[in-house]
Amino acid sequence: FRRVSQSFVDVPITADGIDTVAFLLALESLLKFFELFAPAAAGLASGDIIEDIRRIRTHYLSAPTECRTLELLVKHEQPQRRKLATQSLMWCFRGLKFTALACRFNLDNPTEELSESFARSWDAEYSSYFSWVVRPLFKLLVKACPPRAQFYEKLGSPKQKVERDLSAYLTSIDSQVGMLERFYKEGKQ
Repeated sequence: FRRVSQSFVDVPITADGIDTVAFLLALESLLKFFELFAPAAAGLASGDIIEDIRRIRTHYLSAPTECRTLELLVKHEQPQRRKLATQSLMWCFRGLKFTALACRFNLDNPTEELSESFARSWDAEYSSYFSWVVRPLFKLLVKACPPRAQFYEKLGSPKQKVERDLSAYLTSIDSQVGMLERFYKEGKQ
């Protein structure tokens, strides 16, 4: 991918968990994908993510050694009354799961437009987290999806390499999101 400077494929995972700094850099790189959408939708999609990254990074910077992995960061924040980084991380991995699922649907269905894949992902994964108020905003985002051919062209070439790289990227996201979901469920975060 021409637009990705830090990939989820390259995020180190140790016995302590997912590297915080590398994960945040990969998340920031993901925002470049949203630039492929219409400006209004890109701003809508990336605004919350940017704020979530800021909250996670702020907590990380308060104790970098103790928060070197996302799991340790959540544990470090546990004694605090307001758990902004913990909540922000939860929304980040939910958003990642939604985005990765939409891209996986699209990759696995070569005739499906991106807007259809995002709508399917919304129904399968994300709609339960939001009220009826958010649904019109989501519809705006879906309408802003570029045509499939344009999206893949902007990701790079040749097509087979892009598809292979995208598949590896999505597999890495799925793995990291799965780890975080299990961690949150086990810890009742």
